[in-house]
Amino acid sequence: MTDSSQKPAGPSPLAAKHLDLGNRYRANRKIEEAAAEFRRAVTADPSWSPSHAALGSAQIDLGDFEEAICCLEEAIRLQPGYASAFHALGHLARQGEYRFSEDQIQRVRELIEGNAGIDEEVCSLQHTLGDILAADAQYDEAFRAYAEANAVEYRLRSGEGSTFDAETFESQIEATISAFDHEFLQSASTWGLQSELPVFVVGMLRSGTTLVEQILTAHRHVEGVGERPDLSQHFLAACEDNPRNARSLDEKLLRLYAKRYLRDIENLGSPATRIVDKTLSNFLFLGLIASMFPKARIIYCRRELRDIAVSCFFQRFADVNWSSRLEDIGVSCRGYTRLMNHWQQVLPGRIHSVAYEELVADSENVCRGLLNFCGLPWSDACLEFHHQRTVVRTASRVQVRQPLYTKAVGRWEKYAAHLAALEPFLE
Repeated sequence: MTDSSQKPAGPSPLAAKHLDLGNRYRANRKIEEAAAEFRRAVTADPSWSPSHAALGSAQIDLGDFEEAICCLEEAIRLQPGYASAFHALGHLARQGEYRFSEDQIQRVRELIEGNAGIDEEVCSLQHTLGDILAADAQYDEAFRAYAEANAVEYRLRSGEGSTFDAETFESQIEATISAFDHEFLQSASTWGLQSELPVFVVGMLRSGTTLVEQILTAHRHVEGVGERPDLSQHFLAACEDNPRNARSLDEKLLRLYAKRYLRDIENLGSPATRIVDKTLSNFLFLGLIASMFPKARIIYCRRELRDIAVSCFFQRFADVNWSSRLEDIGVSCRGYTRLMNHWQQVLPGRIHSVAYEELVADSENVCRGLLNFCGLPWSDACLEFHHQRTVVRTASRVQVRQPLYTKAVGRWEKYAAHLAALEPFLE
């Protein structure tokens, strides 16, 4: 029996109760409350590794890396084969916030060998090994580790029947372009509400959406609501999951959706004059959004597609089914770019584009343009966004605690020899 399968002894009932409550809070994005419950679980039973690991992960969300490291290392001390604790430390290592010892690296390699056949464990550990090697500039070896992790991930998704369907995705893009043409958007342009409260930030995964959100929410007049599924749920229900049916939407239904959405974000009780929604799937619904809120700001985060592809391939996402194969990433990049080009054509002047490369190279000027587009006065706090004690649960939860840097620009070039499968989709 491997160390990884040596599960910790059962916790005290009180510790289990606090951990369960903390997990519920975390699922509802109440991270500070979750961390408090995880801390109570640790106090109730200090020998139980899951409570230490949970507290460590919550502290990463909150930006307290020092305590996170202490908690995660304690979880591994108590359970030497704790794959998810190693994985969380890998996130920190990739951003230079942690360095694995030689003994730890050897331990990760041994666990990968010892857990062959336990896909969930091996997937996390291979990602961790990739993070370690990438941080040590061993780029070819890092790519091979990530590729092994993604092969396992794809096998897991295949077993669940949840792999990416390129044909369905491309059909959805085509249907959306067909439904939301210039004629329809012109006819619906007077249907919505005149509120300037919503700001919608869209962009592919790893394109800088969390960074832009954090810059905006550092402003005293701006609040963030993270990612909300409201609009997609309403739209897909009204269209019976077929975007082509969007043309049957009428003013009454559109205003109903707008009122519901506005009521939900206003119920936050914030005095903000702008509220940021960065739901990534909203790129599919920008025609709906523009019609619901003619005065809403839409911000499009762009980045070199190869950098996006590499970053997605190197990250494990629980709810993304296209990031474990370069071909699927390529289809997603191509479809995304095609639809965003369409939105920019049929919604002239409505979409403000922010290039990641320009943001990190000339941050003040790009931030000024961003705030000006949102109708907000300048604030120095927006350049100091990394000092915010806000909750970040996206894959960028470590990066956005650091000042802007340019080291991620052109990162794909270090792995260019391995990207042949991606290239046909980006031509």
